[in-house]
Amino acid sequence: MGKIEAGADLSPHLSLQIEKVMARDPLLLDWGVYHLHLGLGGHPKNTKFVERTGPVLFGYPTQDTFYAIGVYKHGAWSDSSVIETLHANWPQLTDGAKLKGEFTLAQKITDEDRRKLRNADINVITPLSDGTFLFPLGGGYAGNGVSIEGVTASDRERRKIESLERQFLELAPVIEEGLEKSGHIVGSEVTARLNFTRDRTWVSFDGYPVTLDVT
Repeated sequence: MGKIEAGADLSPHLSLQIEKVMARDPLLLDWGVYHLHLGLGGHPKNTKFVERTGPVLFGYPTQDTFYAIGVYKHGAWSDSSVIETLHANWPQLTDGAKLKGEFTLAQKITDEDRRKLRNADINVITPLSDGTFLFPLGGGYAGNGVSIEGVTASDRERRKIESLERQFLELAPVIEEGLEKSGHIVGSEVTARLNFTRDRTWVSFDGYPVTLDVT
């Protein structure tokens, strides 16, 4: 807990699976909950991580707070007490995922049912003991089991890149003129690079002082 209170980097305590693009984390994608290994020493095979532990800390991080839910055994990903504890202690965290109105379920969903449905990449509405029903706090799964939020973000970035490509083509005459003035020989190859900062996006050209701001 000392690292959490100090605001230290907790990445070494996360699952080794975070290094795999297509890895699945059902606890995270369904309930938005992370699990942290509590090892003190380094991992014997991957020094970027701490050693793995049987008990792990379940928690829900926000921009400025880490909500420690409890210590569970590794693999307790579908234990309904996790989401019940989160909701009971910090209902503001689940408020945005609540289904509005009155609902009933035709069948009670057990922890084992939830595990099987997650393994089949089926999104599950979570019923709570106080009568609340929750959409997946973590955004849920796409059909291939990866994060829906990740798929949405990927689509958004692809559209942005396609827009930049269109702008680049439309401004090709202006770019060519600028390069020629800087000594570029028409018809010869030039390497363009797309650059990003928090406040600016621009194209630069290797070997030339020409830049082009794009939006």
